[in-house]
Amino acid sequence: MNNTQFIKIIRTFSADEIKKFRKFLLSPYFNTNKTLVKLLDHLTNKYKGYTNINEIKVFQFLYPGKQYNKKRIRDLSSEMLGLCERFLAEIQFGADNYLLNLNYLKSINSRNIRQNFLNKYRQIEEKLLKKNLDYEYFNNLQFIYKEYLKFCNSYEISSVFDSVSKIRENTLNSALFEILRFNLGVSFMKYEFNRKIEIIQVEDILRLSERGKINLHPILKIYYELYRANLKFDIKSYYNIKKDFFGNQEFMDTTVVKEIMINTLNILIENINLIPESIYSKEIIELLSIMHEEGLFYDNNGYMIFGYFFSYADMLINNSEFEKANKFITENQSKIVQDRLNIDMVNTMYGKMYFKMDKYTKAIERLEKVTNSDVILYLQKKRYLLMSNFELGNYIICEQMVSSINKLYTRSKRYTNDPTRFVIFVKYLNKLLLSIYEKDSLKKLLFTLQNETKFSGQKWLIAKINEFIKAKKY
Repeated sequence: MNNTQFIKIIRTFSADEIKKFRKFLLSPYFNTNKTLVKLLDHLTNKYKGYTNINEIKVFQFLYPGKQYNKKRIRDLSSEMLGLCERFLAEIQFGADNYLLNLNYLKSINSRNIRQNFLNKYRQIEEKLLKKNLDYEYFNNLQFIYKEYLKFCNSYEISSVFDSVSKIRENTLNSALFEILRFNLGVSFMKYEFNRKIEIIQVEDILRLSERGKINLHPILKIYYELYRANLKFDIKSYYNIKKDFFGNQEFMDTTVVKEIMINTLNILIENINLIPESIYSKEIIELLSIMHEEGLFYDNNGYMIFGYFFSYADMLINNSEFEKANKFITENQSKIVQDRLNIDMVNTMYGKMYFKMDKYTKAIERLEKVTNSDVILYLQKKRYLLMSNFELGNYIICEQMVSSINKLYTRSKRYTNDPTRFVIFVKYLNKLLLSIYEKDSLKKLLFTLQNETKFSGQKWLIAKINEFIKAKKY
């Protein structure tokens, strides 16, 4: 019984939900088996957290004096599972006024209660049109428009054209909305998981809407601008997205706000090389700050999404807002899922922060705790370890690490697909270690490095070379 599906569901119930579920079981409309109420009460009172349940003792409590029957327990468990599922469905159904209204609309339509139907239809349509746009906005409108078409076909044939026009306009809006969202998701998968899926072209739908003089929802324009920016980015298109987003945010549901901000953020991150660094930093920190303030860093289970945790902490550290960064990491590290990857991420963030604060020993202590659970974090760890040891004058340790890293790259292909170009950093650091007290070699290295394609740690290397050139130790 401990591993039955109904027990797994009941363990997720709050104390209030347990009380409501008991009332649900007491209702003869849903349940006629009084033994199930007795079973729930016994499990609630006898087994804390619904764990370590003794199935035989439960049977003896329910059926005193009778011989243990495993099949009967299985049957009770099966019945209870069905009622748990129905209870959860009822909670969801009762919380959604739209579903209640739609089902009422269908019911009175089939009963030929015409005026009631029209009153209810107009009431629902008015509420839906005033509602902020969410993922179900167009689907919900479509349901009532189709129900209205059925009504018109039977009782108001003169209004059929009006209902068909509404369905046509809403169908195009709905199709465009879903396709644009799909395309944005596909673009994200391409960057995040290196998986390519063909996008769906939307231009034909737009031409169809123009020919039919169909009004497209203004928020779809933002999705279309995001879609176009994913195909070909320029800073002007980003500012248009931002302007349209803030101009329409009050008409969006939180889920849509979050989706648009996430995609805007992804577009900035993926086009970092096309944006002046000062603008990039300003825009990223503004977007992340808004998302953090509005509570958009969390998933549906209440956990902070580690990508946002990482990005926001990273930007605060890059902006030298160390006090704010430390407070953010300290207060929120328990709000991310506690797996190996996320623990590594927290230690990497602390390591980077201490390095930027010139606390190199503390940085090394934190970074040494990072495992190789994630390639990017592992390489970031190695880069900051190399820089921290270099700053402390531990050049021999740096040389040993460079040798070890070169062997790692030779042995494993796991580290070859690296957007930070860590291997280039290692190459130039090795050249710096070999040229520390050779001024001419340092100048040649500086010239080469300044003309190299961007990579993480490049600015630090340039600063170190300039320090050695100006030191006059030759």
